[in-house]
This record gives sequence, C-alpha cells and structure tokens, in this order.
Amino acid sequence: MGGMIAIRDLLTGDQYESMRFASQMTGISVERLKKNMISDKVLKHKGKVYLFREILYGDKSTKRGKIKKDKMPFGKYKGQPILTIKDKPYLIWVLNNTSIDSRCKYKIKKRISEL
Repeated sequence: MGGMIAIRDLLTGDQYESMRFASQMTGISVERLKKNMISDKVLKHKGKVYLFREILYGDKSTKRGKIKKDKMPFGKYKGQPILTIKDKPYLIWVLNNTSIDSRCKYKIKKRISEL
C-alpha cells in the first residue's frame, strides 16, 4: 500500500500535506518549491531560509530532534547520554580540548556541575 506524499522543511521540521499547501503557507510558488527539492540547496524567501523534501506523510526519519545532540558525539563514551557520564576529568578534558557544538558544551558543563 502506497503512502501519501508530504513536504517537509528540513531546517524547521515543518511538514505540509501537499506542495500546494506548502506554497500557500510559505508564500513560495509551487515552481520554486519543486526547483528547491531538485537542487538540494537552501531556498531564501522573505528573510527566511528553507530546505524542502518530499517524504511519506507521517515519516519522522528526517525530523530534527535533540536526542542525538544530548549524547556524547565521540570518544570512549560515544552514544551515551551526556547527563549520565560520571567521568568528571574526561568531561573537563572534552571542554578544554575539543570543538564540539554549543548544545553539547552546555550539557557537559551542566553535568560537571552535578558531579
């Protein structure tokens, strides 16, 4: 059984039930939406940035979320939730010697303060 095709903005996670509805909600023409999906480049419109893809309606595989960012991205604790790591010297080392994203830094600092 085939699924219904929907449109998702990968940058915001907004999902639209059809190309026409996405066009109405964003003010971007259907032609520009189609070109954007083919080009694989961001689309700028009225000061906002979009990146549209066709997906199966209800598909969450392209949805952005915080779960991945709340886990250690590398090293001996790779994949473990940052807030469960008990190795304070390692966490301090990560802060001082790596260039991880700001969300991970925040979680690591929070964890260090709890230890």
